[in-house]
Amino acid sequence: MRYDITLKELLQAGAPRLLQRLVFEQPVEYLTVELPSVQMRKPDFLARLESGALFHLELQGDNEPMEWRELEYYMLIYRLYGHPPIQFVLYFGKAPMAMKNHIVTESLQFRFMLFDIRSISAKYLLGSDKLSDNVLAILGAGGSEPEVIKELAGKLEHLPPKEQQDWLEKLMILSGLRDVEDLVREEAIKMGAFPDIRENKFYQEAFAAGIAEGIEKGIEKGVEEGEAAFLTRMLERRFGPLPEWAREKIAQMSRTALEEAGVRLLEAEKLEDVFPPELSN
Repeated sequence: MRYDITLKELLQAGAPRLLQRLVFEQPVEYLTVELPSVQMRKPDFLARLESGALFHLELQGDNEPMEWRELEYYMLIYRLYGHPPIQFVLYFGKAPMAMKNHIVTESLQFRFMLFDIRSISAKYLLGSDKLSDNVLAILGAGGSEPEVIKELAGKLEHLPPKEQQDWLEKLMILSGLRDVEDLVREEAIKMGAFPDIRENKFYQEAFAAGIAEGIEKGIEKGVEEGEAAFLTRMLERRFGPLPEWAREKIAQMSRTALEEAGVRLLEAEKLEDVFPPELSN
């Protein structure tokens, strides 16, 4: 669900290169309506294009069948606006796409466009002047490559702190779809930014709803453990297998000390340089 919300926000913020790749036109009006239905369907993205056509896009992170749901949307949109919509399902999940895009029976034929975001080059999306396109590049073909993530981080580096944190949050969420959270976090550390789950709006909404009761007590310990594990991986990547003394020092360090060690790692020439004097071997 968190991926869906993030992707909807990026589309609403404007992703001209993605939409150009899908329908070769740009929206001129976003139609954020709830469609009359027993289930109160709300489309992920509905817009009127430059040509006047209606464009309906659904986002899908798994291979759940979509054909009957798309037919229902088609009928509801047609009845509400009096025009047939151009329909796309954009797949962004981890597993290979394996959905059908049609219904064929003795009395009915229905079809919609099915599109895997991995068929779009990450470099193409990075070439856009819109950050929403740029962040979506992490889901495109080659988007999990270190050089792509480094270029992505470079586009966020000079933003005002609050704006930078918001875009980093979106990037961190989407990185989970491609298992590259560590690479994104590494670039965030180089920028001096340290994404914290407690600053994540999904956590805040869950807490406000009472879902996150009991999480706060253990979250500091969990964040410290995550920082320690991340620092260990970065040190091993730079210096090779860690001696026991280094592992013991990491286990003693507070969250602040771990973050400071991550910054020192960027200029450290030897393993000892990463640790504060009182913890050096």
